[in-house]
Amino acid sequence: MKIKFVFFGTVLLIGNLVFALPAGNMQRFRQDVAVVDHSLLDNVILALVEMGFEYDVAKNRAETLFGGDHMTAAMSLYNLKSAFPEIDHDVMVKHLSKLAVYGRSIDLASYDTLISIIQSTNHELLLNSDSYEKLYRVARLNGSIKA
Repeated sequence: MKIKFVFFGTVLLIGNLVFALPAGNMQRFRQDVAVVDHSLLDNVILALVEMGFEYDVAKNRAETLFGGDHMTAAMSLYNLKSAFPEIDHDVMVKHLSKLAVYGRSIDLASYDTLISIIQSTNHELLLNSDSYEKLYRVARLNGSIKA
């Protein structure tokens, strides 16, 4: 009986250690970002199509918006939404699609761009010194992703 108890305890402990390894968590993070990536790009394209653009033009504008590297943009926006969970996804997509209409591209590693996104998407959020510090950290993190 003790041997079974020790065996199952060891298996449980090893199982928990395997789930705690960083490589598994990183893979899970990449899967989450991949889902966000496709939904973000598709949502911006869909918003542009709803504005009256043809699908090919909307896809081209959305890819121009993210500089052709929408995976990095998705990770950067994931970082921003993690730091500021009160940002609504639909409002952010609407803001990004407005930028895409004019053929602009965004640099999500820029502190100024992040402040602009926060101020345009959430008018109730008052930016204070803590918020500016969070935005600075997100900008630095996004810069390290880009590099």
